[in-house]
Amino acid sequence: MAKKQKQQLAMKMPGGRRSRSGGPDVYTGLLFLAVLVLGAATTLMYYAAVEVSPESNPLAIQKEGQIKLPNLVN
Repeated sequence: MAKKQKQQLAMKMPGGRRSRSGGPDVYTGLLFLAVLVLGAATTLMYYAAVEVSPESNPLAIQKEGQIKLPNLVN
């Protein structure tokens, strides 16, 4: 019976409530969504760079004055 009285008293004291669990909240979900969107954008930009780069290497740089885009009529 003494334990029951302590529990009732703990609920009435400031800070006596049980703390919430440390589960994911809204901000964690938004962060996860932002990481997914940035990953998708990076993938799309990689494929776009492969299409316009020389030798299908997205990190290669075209020579100045000799820039050629494959899908445009010159």
